[in-house]
Amino acid sequence: MKISRIKIEKILAQKKLTQREIATLLGCSPNFICMIWRGKNISPKTLGKIADALGVDPEDILEEEGK
Repeated sequence: MKISRIKIEKILAQKKLTQREIATLLGCSPNFICMIWRGKNISPKTLGKIADALGVDPEDILEEEGK
């Protein structure tokens, strides 16, 4: 699974959060967040954690298939 960087950046902007702040909320390193933003595949569990931290549905941040 891959998340949509554009969708995530829009949500971060709405919530006025930085990548570093979301990393802190998730309890991971900013480097891990950077790898995810660059297209690293993530597990459903990680997708759920990111969605929870942002207060969105996991489907709202998934990259659209075929992209």
